[in-house]
Amino acid sequence: LIEPETTIRKTATGYSWKATSSSGSSYGKEFTVAKIAVNSGGTVAVKCWMYRTTSNANTYGQIVLKKNTQIGMTQDIVADNSGGSANTWEEITAYLQPTAAGIVEVQLNSVIYDTTYTVYYDDMSLTQA
Repeated sequence: LIEPETTIRKTATGYSWKATSSSGSSYGKEFTVAKIAVNSGGTVAVKCWMYRTTSNANTYGQIVLKKNTQIGMTQDIVADNSGGSANTWEEITAYLQPTAAGIVEVQLNSVIYDTTYTVYYDDMSLTQA
């Protein structure tokens, strides 16, 4: 389940996204947050601040850049906060070096081990240098 949250967030105002599981272990709860146009060459950086309520290695958030062979992506690119601390905001970055201009689908994914744990997402940025 993904829902807006106002009590736990990275910035002082607005919303974060709160991801929970209502039925025990929850894997692969991906949701698309952007489709971005990229140029050929250079490095694309997709950043998102993530927070999790446990340091359990089976509960974490992910940035997923979906495979697109038209721009040279032969598999999904995944970055996560599985090694991070509990109750701490961490900036996670996924990098891509496209070989052609095109579109990249950006998803956030939640892997949640237990119904008592939660993953939060806030403040994203996308750049190409």
